[in-house]
Amino acid sequence: MNHRPQVLNFSSALNGFLQYKLAEGLSPATVFNYERDLKLWLEHMGDQDIGKITSANLLEFLNFLRSEYVPRLIAGKEERKLSDKTIYNFYVSPPAFFTWAGMEFEMANPMKKIPRPRVAEDAPVEPFRREEIELLIKACDGCAAVPPESLRVF
Repeated sequence: MNHRPQVLNFSSALNGFLQYKLAEGLSPATVFNYERDLKLWLEHMGDQDIGKITSANLLEFLNFLRSEYVPRLIAGKEERKLSDKTIYNFYVSPPAFFTWAGMEFEMANPMKKIPRPRVAEDAPVEPFRREEIELLIKACDGCAAVPPESLRVF
């Protein structure tokens, strides 16, 4: 186990964390999500010493996401707030980072005191009725097969 240097900025620790997660065998998409979420933290809070980050800092960041942050949309100019589910997704990255930092640098985990954001459960989806399935199958009977060479991936 490594000992934490006198000052370890978040950006330096972030690189180590991402390398660890890749070595752990997580998918590149999962590691990308960690990176995106934690870089948003870095952008908002600044590149501070990870040993000085408190639960209050993390709560402030989650409140910022809920109340002030407007995501950069690829298309359109509408301004909308993040959904509860998206805020929950953002919540997942800091605990993973601080769990790793605790193992790597023997430091306390400020996320332990922060409860998970609540997310409303989706209403159960009603399965198709037998008549609906029969209509779907019947609709397929009238369709012509599409040759594979005509299919293109965009």
